[in-house]
Amino acid sequence: MEELARQTDALVGRRDYAGAEALLLSRQREARQKGWPGIELSICSELMGFYRQRLNKEGYYAARDRAFPCWGPYAWTRRPEPRCL
Repeated sequence: MEELARQTDALVGRRDYAGAEALLLSRQREARQKGWPGIELSICSELMGFYRQRLNKEGYYAARDRAFPCWGPYAWTRRPEPRCL
């Protein structure tokens, strides 16, 4: 996760937002395929923060919805709505 954060920060620092999004999405898919729900949840959290910074509601909601299955039995029954978007 630390290396992913460094790579993402470097891309965002160069204003390569499309590259940062593509990197996060590819790593999220990889974590899902490998059955790593904790890592997938962390990446979804990063994606939600990324989309909130970019004021991208649709991206935020998509990342939020991908995060819920990672919680397993701990998932909320009601999905909280973001207050700042």
